[in-house]
Amino acid sequence: MRAASGVGSEAITILRDAVAQVRKAGCPAREVWCLQIAAQFGDPGGATRLAELTAIVQGPRVAAAAAHAAALRDGEGDGLLDAAKLYEAFGDRIAAADAAAQAAVIHRNNGRRGAALTATAIARRLAAATGADTPALRANAVPVPLKRGNAKSSPSPPPD
Repeated sequence: MRAASGVGSEAITILRDAVAQVRKAGCPAREVWCLQIAAQFGDPGGATRLAELTAIVQGPRVAAAAAHAAALRDGEGDGLLDAAKLYEAFGDRIAAADAAAQAAVIHRNNGRRGAALTATAIARRLAAATGADTPALRANAVPVPLKRGNAKSSPSPPPD
């Protein structure tokens, strides 16, 4: 609810508290889930722990979440697209959309316009398929200006 209302930092704090509780309770799969959601909200802080959890928890989610958080931490747009592919491969299209949207933002910030457009297209495709409206998707919802080329306009046809 906090993230949906635009208070992502509070949502991340809540998730970090949840991570501590499920870790203390010995529930590593739930820890993966919480750390993944935190990454979807933009928190790379779980990257090291997720890497550790890949040796403890089975299944594709932990690898995808570990890749996601590590790419966020390292500011790697291509790594986020790789994480998006991992999520999509096992059916978590919302997490895939978030990772792709985050990749688009990083690429845009690094001046990689083509890569940003590709990542945005992936995020939009996944969001459309799920109906998702997440903080990461909203952060990437900036209009992409079209570059005006040097094309000459054709003359208007003569009046009838």
